[in-house]
Amino acid sequence: MPFFVNAQQNMDTIFYDSYWGKTNIKDSVKFYRTSTKLENLYKVEDYYISNKIQMIGHEVSLYQDSKTGHFQYFYENGNVFSEGNFEYNEREGVWKYYYENGKIWYQTFYYKGSKNGEMKSFYRSGEL
Repeated sequence: MPFFVNAQQNMDTIFYDSYWGKTNIKDSVKFYRTSTKLENLYKVEDYYISNKIQMIGHEVSLYQDSKTGHFQYFYENGNVFSEGNFEYNEREGVWKYYYENGKIWYQTFYYKGSKNGEMKSFYRSGEL
């Protein structure tokens, strides 16, 4: 029984190398993912090896790419890099991207995973 419990706990954390390939080699780990089962979704959080947040979002399944709902990606300094929504694992609606200093870089629209419509781009000062 103790072996089963340990195996289940290991499934909650997945380790990745710099190319986001799964790895168990300690020296190649650059990111790791934790997952929490909710009612019918999994809350997933990716972290840099420094333990700083890299991404927060939700997936329908842990065994295939199934992003859904609002996602945020972060620079290692903690500022948001990008944010927007996924539907059926594809970007949908408004997505915003930010400079590392936290100011908006550009905003674009997606429809079924493809850029569609107006894109706005900003100087580092925040000016359109």
